[in-house]
Amino acid sequence: MSQNGKAGTEQKIKDLEQLQILNDSKKMMTWLESGEHYDCTFLVGSTKEKLFKCHRLTLAAKSPALEQILFGHFVEAGKGADDPISMPDVQPPIFEAVLKYFYGRETSGFSESLDKAMAVFEFASKWQVPVLDKVAATMCFSFDFSAEDLLILHHMFSLHSFEEEAKEIMAMICLRGSEVLRSLAIANKDTFLEILSKKK
Repeated sequence: MSQNGKAGTEQKIKDLEQLQILNDSKKMMTWLESGEHYDCTFLVGSTKEKLFKCHRLTLAAKSPALEQILFGHFVEAGKGADDPISMPDVQPPIFEAVLKYFYGRETSGFSESLDKAMAVFEFASKWQVPVLDKVAATMCFSFDFSAEDLLILHHMFSLHSFEEEAKEIMAMICLRGSEVLRSLAIANKDTFLEILSKKK
């Protein structure tokens, strides 16, 4: 087979694999939306609770922490399909956004506001969801930031060891020094000291 023929064949295989991924994502999204074949239920939220019918293998494949909850030695592993697993510290729109990413790689649920992007980042960091934390962190940079946003983002990225992102936010903080200094009531001590060291 010629080099051109081999390259063409490899490209066709890649195209077919991409098509398969797309078809799988559509099918998974249908299952998420309909609840078909679900084998676990999550009760999400504290004040406004919402039930989500999910699939253990899908969640476990995306998150080692959720895998431990769903298949490990926790009480949740023994719960039936309709016996809800409680997640009071997550807001329903955030959990829904995460599920849409899990099932169909959709980012629309957290691309509309900085607050949602940050909340998805926090979820992904807490529940050890590789890639989603990086996607959400990248999404955060698509918004305009207030001085308060910059301080919150710097703290958030530093806390979760996203050093490059924290450094980029610190550069923005230094560029907007006086505006940010007026907002320092919400900054932690370490952020304040770092700002001062950059200003020297």
